[in-house]
Parts: sequence; structure tokens; C-alpha cells
Amino acid sequence: MTSKRIWILVAGILVVSGCGKSADRAQPAAQPRPAPAAQVAPTINELMTKVVVPQSAVLWGVSNAAQDNDGNVDASKVTNASWLLITDAAMQMKEASEALGTREKSVVAASGVVIQDANTASGSSAAQVQGFIDAAPAAFRDRAGALAVVSDQMVQAAATHNAGQLGAAAAKLDEVCEQCHVQFWYPQQMRRQQ
Repeated sequence: MTSKRIWILVAGILVVSGCGKSADRAQPAAQPRPAPAAQVAPTINELMTKVVVPQSAVLWGVSNAAQDNDGNVDASKVTNASWLLITDAAMQMKEASEALGTREKSVVAASGVVIQDANTASGSSAAQVQGFIDAAPAAFRDRAGALAVVSDQMVQAAATHNAGQLGAAAAKLDEVCEQCHVQFWYPQQMRRQQ
């Protein structure tokens, strides 16, 4: 072979072997996937405005619409569809209240969020409400637990189509909400009344 052919053969071998090695070349190390963003628990304000308030409105709406002239819930005025609405609304409210009742620390609102009634004379700011809750976290968890209990009573009433139990639970719901709000959302109103 001539030296020219040898050099062509060597160059060909180098090209072929170099191309084959490209797959063997060190690949950049696979980058680890970024950790998923930490799940941030909904704030108290978010749970109240997005779950508890609208679902309690459903519960009171159904029970109020079914009242007789004496103010008692009349089972004949509660449709099957309404019993299903009660079940769904009460389950959502129970889930939200259980979440609040099991947290070691609850945050009232995200930074910069203005809560309902904050700009009224009898209202509290998110920071004030946070202070009220931080001063009595066990009491707040107890109040959330009471909401879970009354929500469960609504579920039970719907399961058995028990109008009397529905009426009692609707009245209890009003009491439970008011007790929590007076203690944590606008306690200054109680101080003014005393």
C-alpha cells in the first residue's frame, strides 16, 4: 500500500472510531428534578371565604327554605336534591374545619390581603386577628373542632333525612360561627358592649 492510502485508511478509522465514541463520550450528568414547590396550606381567610361561608349559606338556605310557620324544618319541604346539597356542603365545611383544627399554627391571611370588615370601625385587621388566634391557639382549634362536629351533624341529618336534626344543626351552626367570630374575628365588639 502506498503511504497515501495508509493515511486515508488511518484517517477513515479515526473518523469512524471517533463517531462511534460520541455515544460513549461522557454525557453531562442528569440534572436532578427540582423539588416540587412546597404545598402551602390555605389561610384561614381563604378557607372561610372559599369554603365555610359559601357552604354555610347553602346549609342555612336549604334549612330556612324548608321551615314551617313555627320555624321548624319540615321534611316534606326538603327534596332529595336538597339533602344531597346538604351532604356536599357539610362535608366540605367539615374538611375545612378539620384542617384548621389540626394545624399547629394557622395563618389568617397572606401578606397584603385585606380581610372582610378590616376597614370598618368594628372590624379587625388580619394582623389583629392573627394576634387573637396566636394568643389562644388551643381555643381556636377547639372552635374549629366545634364547626367540624356541627358539620358532621348536618351530614348525619341528611343521611337519615331527619328534619329535626337538620333544624337543630342549622341553629347550632349559627351559634358555633358566632362564638368563634366574637372571640377571634371581632372581640372588640364584645368589649364595647360590656
